[in-house]
Amino acid sequence: MLVDDAPNPQLFSEDLSSFAPTLVTPSIPGPRSLQLKSDLHETGQQAAAVIIFNDHQQCQGNFTVDADGNRILDLFNHIATIPVGYNHERMKKLVQSEHFQSLVLNRPALGVVPNLEFAQESRTLLSIAPKGLTKVQTMLCGSSANENAFKVAHYWKAKMMREKQGLGGDEFTQEELESCMLNESPGSPNRSILSFEMGFHGRTAGTLSATRSKAIHKVDVPAFDWPVTPFPHIQHPMDDPQNIVSNTKEEDRALASLNDLLSQRSESISALIVEPILSEGGDLHASPRFFKGVRDITRKHGVMMIVDEVQTGLGATGKLWAHEHWNLSEADSPDLMTFAKKCQLGGYFFRPEFAVEGNMRIFNTWMGEPTKIALLEEILHIIEDEKLLDRVQHVGNILQKGLQSLAEDFPNELSQPRGQGTFCAIDAQQLDLVHSKLLQRGILVGKCGSNAIRLRPSLIFEEGHAKFFLREFRSIMEDIAAV
Repeated sequence: MLVDDAPNPQLFSEDLSSFAPTLVTPSIPGPRSLQLKSDLHETGQQAAAVIIFNDHQQCQGNFTVDADGNRILDLFNHIATIPVGYNHERMKKLVQSEHFQSLVLNRPALGVVPNLEFAQESRTLLSIAPKGLTKVQTMLCGSSANENAFKVAHYWKAKMMREKQGLGGDEFTQEELESCMLNESPGSPNRSILSFEMGFHGRTAGTLSATRSKAIHKVDVPAFDWPVTPFPHIQHPMDDPQNIVSNTKEEDRALASLNDLLSQRSESISALIVEPILSEGGDLHASPRFFKGVRDITRKHGVMMIVDEVQTGLGATGKLWAHEHWNLSEADSPDLMTFAKKCQLGGYFFRPEFAVEGNMRIFNTWMGEPTKIALLEEILHIIEDEKLLDRVQHVGNILQKGLQSLAEDFPNELSQPRGQGTFCAIDAQQLDLVHSKLLQRGILVGKCGSNAIRLRPSLIFEEGHAKFFLREFRSIMEDIAAV
């Protein structure tokens, strides 16, 4: 395609030099990153997935600087974990404070001897809780958040079953106490967590049993015999009249399968877990109507609904929590929502009726991290002061329109452009080639599913960054199409 034929000629005439990477090696990764990867591998650390090594002191804003000095536009952000860019001045000021240094030097075991501020910090976390979820529990990471959410669901289900039998909900029989030590029923009941096809919820024992995105994550690892239900295969753009009818039928198929499964097995299923956008599985979307249907079905069958916002949470979709796009009433909100990544620590918000009674039933050494809570508090102030959710919506609109244009102009190579806010993806027929060519131009993006390019820029990503990325992406596709 000639430049004059481009859908947005202004994109090619604008001076975007201030948003451009600066490259100093002929290829990326450069020689020092390659050597460091070899050195890391020799120590026994997992290094196969390493792309580059960062020089964090040199990174700034939306640009990472690698070990070789290449200044790279970062649209992957350490798997969606850096909310306000690298080395934000306000974040640097925070970590230089005496209070923060005290937290670093004296990390508390929060479950037994928390720091003085922990109760107030927990109230600060509740200030961003989704409606209806008025309690919070901190954890270390996304996997531990989901793992403990599963425990909450199992505790709740057992309590409901005891009460159904006319027993005390939190009163254990001697048989239960003895049999659980042998991993036998009734103390270790045969209950499960239901998850969707292509969902990803972590790599610990329980979460891996609920993860369905890639075989390589699961192969050789013993798993619980937990059920799976179909997730709808949606055509994009979702608001295209040609797709609405077929997408509705597809969502109805998935909802019918879910209802049938729970009609047969609801007593043995403690909870269903779902991501608002199935991220690792390929950035798979569904409509608010679908998720409202899931909520109705789980409630009808007495199954807890867990929403996994580990990757989608804290603003990347244009709302603080992605499931807010479903527009559920407070009464219909999920029962529990997990968070991590951009929040800097893991944890979950939950309805008060799911509070766990008893000593150390939800417990580990750290139970979170006060330094990360302090970082999150400042991040929340920055999001508000810099109006970053508004920016995400504006820049996300540019990214989504740009990806749609690329898919229309290169239909043999690109398809299914999709996104909410800057949380975007597009399928690439030659995924590895496109990913590599972008990296060689100093643009780091992610991959997910079998063939998706996923974008996870920070919340401070600007219009100029988006336009520069789209211009380079188009140039790369022109080169590929010309071969």
